[in-house]
This record gives sequence, structure tokens and C-alpha cells, in this order.
Amino acid sequence: MKYLFLIIFSIYYHNSNAQLIVEDPLANKALAQTLMQGNEALEETKKTVHLLEENKNLLKQVSNVLRDTNITLNILKQQEYTISQSINIIEEIKNYDQFSISEIQIISRNIERLVFKTTEILQNANRIMSEGLFNMNDSERLTFLREYQKEMSSTLTDLKIIRDQYFRIAQNRALKKIFN
Repeated sequence: MKYLFLIIFSIYYHNSNAQLIVEDPLANKALAQTLMQGNEALEETKKTVHLLEENKNLLKQVSNVLRDTNITLNILKQQEYTISQSINIIEEIKNYDQFSISEIQIISRNIERLVFKTTEILQNANRIMSEGLFNMNDSERLTFLREYQKEMSSTLTDLKIIRDQYFRIAQNRALKKIFN
């Protein structure tokens, strides 16, 4: 019986040290209000994050448009330079007096083909830049624009080669006249 009494006393002593759960309605109300304010702040933060993501996407689009416009502007500048060089080359060839009128016409047609090619390149670049013509992503558009930029540079190089070729012919003819 001593053991039974000792066990019951131990159980009673152990339970008497435990705390009772106290429910405070004011604390519960304050906690609920804090949770509601936190939820409202979370919703506002979600809206702000959504707006920031939209702005980031718009900024990226603007950045891509500026990049593409810059490439197209470079293509246009190369075309302008090619045209001005073409005019200068034809004028210089006429002034050398080493080519006949039919040769000058052939040279002019060769140069004209290059100028026409620059016009086609620029038109294609403009088509790519205009909305709705092609359903391309930015990477595809950038690839095409860079390819057109390379073609324009290649055309300018071709023009310089033609110029050098005809000037060598003119120089050789001038030398032949001097030594003959």
C-alpha cells in the first residue's frame, strides 16, 4: 500500500506543477488583428512584386528595341557611306580619262548592283523591325539583324575591291600611255 500511496502522490505532485492553459480574449483579438495586417501587407507586397516584374519585362523589351534600332541605324549608316563612296568612285573614274563611255557605264552598273543590294538589306532589316511582319523572338531578330549588318559590311568591302580593281586598270593604262 505504501507503494500505491507513493505512486498516487507522485502523480498528484507531477500534475500540480503543470500550468493550466489560460485563454485571454484580448490577446487573441490582438493576435488576429496582427495576422490580418500581416496578410494585407503580404497582398500589397505581392502586388508590388507583380508590378516590378511587369516593369522589368517592359524595360527588357525597351532595351531589346534600342539594341535592334542601334543595329539598324548602323546598317543605315553603312548604306549611306556605301552610296557616297559609290558616287565618289564613279566621279573619280570619269575624271581619270582612262575609260571609254561604255566602260564607265559597265562600271556604273556594277557599282549600282552593290547599291541596290544595300537597299535590299536595309529594307529587310526594316521589315524585321516592324511589328507583326515576322513572329520572331528577340534572339532570332538579333541574329537576322547581325547577319544583315555583316552583309552590309561585305558589300562595302566589295565596293572597295571594285574601286581598287578599276583604279589599278586606270593606273596601268596611264603608265602605258606614258611609256608608249
